[in-house]
Amino acid sequence: MTSWFRTYVRLLLCCVVVASDAGDSACWSPGVTSCAECLGRGPQCAWCFKKDFLVPSQRCDSPVKLLRRGCDREFMEQSEIKVEVDATASSTQVSPQDISITLRPGSEASAIVAVKQLERYPVDLYCLVDVSASMQENLDHLKTVGVALSFRMAEHSSDLWLGFGSFVDKPVSPYINVHSSKIDNPCRFDTSLVASVTKLVLLYTSLYGAITAVISACINQCPQKPAAPMSCSRVTFIWSPVSSSAIQNFVCGLPSLTSDYEIRCRPAHGFHHVLSMTSNMSEFTRVIKRQRISGNMDTPEGGLDAMLQAAVCQRSVGWRPDAKRLLLLMTDQPSHLALDSRLAGIVTPHDGLCHLENNVYTGSTKMDHPSVGLLSDKLLENHMHSIFAVEKQQYQWYEELVRLLPGSYLGKLGFFQAPNLIELVVDAYKTLLSEVAVSVSVEDKAASRYWVSVSPLCPDGSTVKDQSCSGVMPGQTVYFNITIGMRSCPGNGEDEDVTVMVRPVGYNESTVIKVHSKCTCSCGATRRCYEESQCGGSSGQEQELDQGLINDADGESSWNCRRDGSDVDCSGRGACECGRCVCDQTRLGAVYGKHCEIDDFSCPYRGGLLCGGRGTCVSGECVCEDDWTGDSCGCPVSTATCQSTKGLLCGGRGRCVCGRCVCDDPRRSGDFCERCPACQNSCQSYWKCVDCHLSHGLAQKEAGHCNNTCAPLVGYVDVVSGQAEEMWIQCMYISNDNCRHRFQTSTRAGQAQLQISTRPECGNNSRLLGTFLSVCALTVLCGLVVVAVSRLLLQKRGLSPGGTAAEGPYHCPGKDLSFIPTTNEKTVTYRRDCPPDRPLEMHIQVPKMPLCDPWQC
Repeated sequence: MTSWFRTYVRLLLCCVVVASDAGDSACWSPGVTSCAECLGRGPQCAWCFKKDFLVPSQRCDSPVKLLRRGCDREFMEQSEIKVEVDATASSTQVSPQDISITLRPGSEASAIVAVKQLERYPVDLYCLVDVSASMQENLDHLKTVGVALSFRMAEHSSDLWLGFGSFVDKPVSPYINVHSSKIDNPCRFDTSLVASVTKLVLLYTSLYGAITAVISACINQCPQKPAAPMSCSRVTFIWSPVSSSAIQNFVCGLPSLTSDYEIRCRPAHGFHHVLSMTSNMSEFTRVIKRQRISGNMDTPEGGLDAMLQAAVCQRSVGWRPDAKRLLLLMTDQPSHLALDSRLAGIVTPHDGLCHLENNVYTGSTKMDHPSVGLLSDKLLENHMHSIFAVEKQQYQWYEELVRLLPGSYLGKLGFFQAPNLIELVVDAYKTLLSEVAVSVSVEDKAASRYWVSVSPLCPDGSTVKDQSCSGVMPGQTVYFNITIGMRSCPGNGEDEDVTVMVRPVGYNESTVIKVHSKCTCSCGATRRCYEESQCGGSSGQEQELDQGLINDADGESSWNCRRDGSDVDCSGRGACECGRCVCDQTRLGAVYGKHCEIDDFSCPYRGGLLCGGRGTCVSGECVCEDDWTGDSCGCPVSTATCQSTKGLLCGGRGRCVCGRCVCDDPRRSGDFCERCPACQNSCQSYWKCVDCHLSHGLAQKEAGHCNNTCAPLVGYVDVVSGQAEEMWIQCMYISNDNCRHRFQTSTRAGQAQLQISTRPECGNNSRLLGTFLSVCALTVLCGLVVVAVSRLLLQKRGLSPGGTAAEGPYHCPGKDLSFIPTTNEKTVTYRRDCPPDRPLEMHIQVPKMPLCDPWQC
């Protein structure tokens, strides 16, 4: 390890020590003189209300340090965190239903809420339909949905009930036409409007004299006068020259503008509750057939206003408490949002309550449209799933809205035909039920003083970051870990009770968590916390003086802060206040004691940590944890690290000291004293003993004759290697008859043991000599064969077919060298892919290498 790396490690350890000390001293501060202020610094702090315990600035610290200073646990006020679950309340979907939590500022607690998906639910489906003029065709398709939908939903629900309501917009200007003739029937056709339009057209055509006669003829030739009521649709006239045929078609077509709509329309309304929840599909169909369209002026409708009333008017709509509640909104236009009503002079925010009188929404002209947040809260509060069935043109607008409404589903339809609508409802039902999510809300009065986190555990074992699980099947359970933390106490510093609601989206059951905040201190049976503010005095109690009080010349009181025989106050490590020592707080640790004579950092360090990080320093000595011992708590009490694989302590050759083996024999080493290179020479010391036993024929009854030269424990075995263990040393002795005798030795509890094999290994000298000579002869024979084969291969290569002396190995012919030309002339012909008219030839003279000169042939 390099020097710079050592320095870095030391600095890092120092930083860790300082950081840990800073965390421990987070409770102590000279300015903390009250119990409530002390516990408000964090859940790790405690207040000592012992009567004669130091001064107020020393009463607040961690429980461990207060114990060292002499404060018993019975005199400590600590942060109390409790979680109590009421398991008596029965529930089929959400459990538990009641949880009680006690918190202190800076503390937190967790509880588990289980949400179970049932097999089949009864379903309440409320159809909320936009009945403006453009929805006429869609309303006709809805008339055939009831019976078919009930049969289709029977595959997924045990009981389906349907309800119906309609909406248009707020019946005030500028959302509707407030002319007296248009209030009762927005679709009334105004004949004066036709006359005005005709005059305008005639005035326009007067500029073009050539076509005036055509227009007059057109008016006279129309099959009927434009006297039929005109619909409420808006007419936009573009001032531009037109052809005579276009003018004729326009004038003649004025009466036909009403052909697509009913003549008699309903008055515009914010919300009408038409049919309460019923299982009678025939009644639902009959009610739908009686519905008529209405009309308004602007494009957006009042859908969100109607949704809120359908959700909160529980009794009027007839929502069943044990059913899955689906609110279906059908429209082809976007919806008004909060603050849009200011155009009509309505500035009162929506109160989120039900305002139905005779099934008519009376607050439509008095309150603004609800905000998305208010609508979301009311849907959750009333356990609603919302389904939006919209035209393709408005899909993007509602896609943004659905993201803000939990438990919502968006379906896109080209036309609201019955089969498409039924499939949309069924798909929405299955999708909404397969996603389990919760919403957690804290009372508004305490929302800023608490924080909440949700961690779901899905049935497949996965954990997701958001508050929902997808793909949940019937019968499966989702577990939500709800963690609630308290930031601070109320402004008055008193205890408070806060309700936290955990609502699974779309479920009619919920969990109520009652949080009790502890902001005051009880301080035991005496109810005295001794929160002293001045010398000798405490809040709520009379002044008390102990022995040792001395009045100085200034009339101020002080205490004897010096130890016997010392002329320094508080051992030089504190200040004398009100006759008591207030010890200094250092970065190394705490100083305490009556005269600041004790500290928690004058103990041995190990690995850069006080007491090795495995104990606490008390009066200069390490008080180790249960599993450690030693001056610096560096020795484990357990001997597990000294156990060999055979289960023997140090292999039976030593003792365990501070977690390591100390061998009895200094020649041994290793983790379990298993290595001993010098011990191998001890085999020679047993040769005389083995020879003695061999001379007596390895007979057990004759073994006593060798006691003078042998170990006291000698045994005979058939095979030494088969019974050898880790502690045995393998040896060998060669007798005079050239036989090898194997034996093994061991030492247990300081006593030597010897085991001799009864099967010697003997060999014949003549056989060994014959074997040696045979091996030598075989080696020579193999060499000769290799040489002969190599020679044949070389000769065969030199006599290759058609080969000359030049193609074989270099060979000097026997003729005169003067007959060998010094150059060799060759002709090389190069041809191209596209050859020219005649071949191109190149003559090259290649000098011939003198073959014999280098080797002096």
